[in-house]
Amino acid sequence: MFTSDFRYELHEKRKLLEKLKIDLYQSREKWLKVRQKNSHSQTQWENLRDEFSRRKQDSTTSATDSGFSEMVSIPSTSQAFDSEEPGMSNFHDI
Repeated sequence: MFTSDFRYELHEKRKLLEKLKIDLYQSREKWLKVRQKNSHSQTQWENLRDEFSRRKQDSTTSATDSGFSEMVSIPSTSQAFDSEEPGMSNFHDI
């Protein structure tokens, strides 16, 4: 009877060990899938970040190349008052 109890316990422990091995194997497979997805997501994020950066650079370059910033030049207040317009010569004396 004593040996049968040990045999039963040993058998149960082996079953438990086999179950744990299977669980470990499945966990490793899931972990590999998660790592692959994470790596893929990281690559996509880096590509998007680079594309947005490139678009931003392109938009600032195209705005400068179009001459728009040169066409719309607002004189500073010192330039506006320093220029002598006809009829405004006495403006500084006020």
